Amino acid sequence: MTAFKACKIEGCGKKVVGRELCSAHYSKLMKYGDPLAGRENKGGECSILGCGKPVKGLTYCAMHYERFQKTR
Repeated sequence: MTAFKACKIEGCGKKVVGRELCSAHYSKLMKYGDPLAGRENKGGECSILGCGKPVKGLTYCAMHYERFQKTR
């Protein structure tokens, strides 16, 4: 069994692909400049006024996030 180097993000443990990061964290680093981008939005409420549903992605609930993805 060959040991692999783990992602440097605490609690991740996935295999490194670049810059000591796993593919998910590396992608966030390349796209947003921060390997932890989006993490602070988890657990909040949708940013659409009057919605109040839990955040799924970015700052939107599942329904509003899906709409955002389709229109961007």
